Amino acid sequence: MSSDTTRLGRLELFAECLLLGVLVAVAALPLVTLPAALAAGCSGVRRLVEHRTSGARVFAGDLRRALHTSAPAAAGVVGGCALLGFDALVVVRAGLPGAVAVAGVVAATAVAGLVVLLRAAALWRADGPAWSILLRLAGARAAADLSGCALLVGALVAVTALVWQLPVLLPPAIGCLVLAGTAIEARASARI
Repeated sequence: MSSDTTRLGRLELFAECLLLGVLVAVAALPLVTLPAALAAGCSGVRRLVEHRTSGARVFAGDLRRALHTSAPAAAGVVGGCALLGFDALVVVRAGLPGAVAVAGVVAATAVAGLVVLLRAAALWRADGPAWSILLRLAGARAAADLSGCALLVGALVAVTALVWQLPVLLPPAIGCLVLAGTAIEARASARI
């Protein structure tokens, strides 16, 4: 394979991931659909890497299949966001001593939850186990693969910094995050 073909393949993967990011961002707008949208995005990345058919129609089909089974994970995401948001609000408004430490714990908990959710989404398959099992498995794999979690946290920090500087890049940045989650799970699976 020539270097031009290799570069073109990498550029195609990057472009498709940016498109997947836009699709995931639109699908995750209600927040209840975040787990299903991430799962459909990760499935789209796997399709690209395996040179199978991908695109908006395939993404919509994966999203529909993921939505059928994602109710428990969606309830957890909404409940977790509400709890962490309430904690952050109390810390900011009350001016309690130790507020900086509590804010750090709230932020670390949110990042850890997002890492586990992203790993569970990368493990999702249309004919695979339920989300409760995926979340448990993702938690165990996260505990066993701390270097992979550190890489995902680095991806989250990079995406957050990018979006903080230029908010319009949120949708394509989500595609890069989905690519990172899928790559970390593929890396972890290869080690097993």
